[in-house]
Amino acid sequence: MNYILQADDVYFRYEDGTTALQGVTLKIEEGKKTVLLGGNGAGKSTLFLHFNGIYRPHRGTVLFNGEEIQYKNSFLKHLRKNIGVVFQDPDTQLFSANVYQDVSFGPINLGLSEEEVKTRVIDAMKETGVKHLSKKPTHLLSYGEKKRAAIAGVLAMKPKLIVFDEPTAWLDPAGYRQIVKLIEDINRQGKTVVLSTHDVDLAYSWADLVIVMKEGKVIGQGTPQEIFQNNRLLSEASLVKPWLLEVYDKLVAQGWLNRSAAPPANKGELYKLLGDNQPPKP
Repeated sequence: MNYILQADDVYFRYEDGTTALQGVTLKIEEGKKTVLLGGNGAGKSTLFLHFNGIYRPHRGTVLFNGEEIQYKNSFLKHLRKNIGVVFQDPDTQLFSANVYQDVSFGPINLGLSEEEVKTRVIDAMKETGVKHLSKKPTHLLSYGEKKRAAIAGVLAMKPKLIVFDEPTAWLDPAGYRQIVKLIEDINRQGKTVVLSTHDVDLAYSWADLVIVMKEGKVIGQGTPQEIFQNNRLLSEASLVKPWLLEVYDKLVAQGWLNRSAAPPANKGELYKLLGDNQPPKP
């Protein structure tokens, strides 16, 4: 396996003495979809800021493409070109007068030609559906538009890996679907995607790997099926089962399905399981 990003026994504490990470070890496989789950204070956002070198571990190492991160300007510039972070609140990321200027900020700072900057910006705005907003002031965008503009700014850098911190938070259903589809499309292009979320249904149906954190530690990792059928782990992390698994368990208990059938990963698989099985005899 090719691991694009690794954390090895990472510890970090803030200046006020708060310990945020306690021996975090994990591996992110290139091209895959990884979800970090955990409550507030689990350390997810702090860990993300280690991925692109904004924070430096007090102990342990972070590696990109097998190379330990070096905290000098030349290496960090290379790192941040290849690892983009989309923050939970887009207002912390958008600062230019209009959408076009904001999306172009990163490519300009890479020293690219004017033509290359323009191409990247237009492509990124098209991909995120904000091209028609290119001249609109960022502070006048809707929340969903701000989210997509922030993602466009990261895409314009053409990173190999994109980290999304709670990308669906505070979105209405239409905005939720739009962002999830956009992230899925980004991954289909070959980019590695890591996201944090409180949405267990999204984690279960979307991820290749789920990593569970609590109080700055990794307390479990595995496939969505492995994680969400581990009742002890769910209880320890104060997580609930996705609705698909709850329905599946109920159908098994009532005799509609055999436990040997693999749990459905999405609604389509659930409907197929139901279609392949006859209702129990009265």
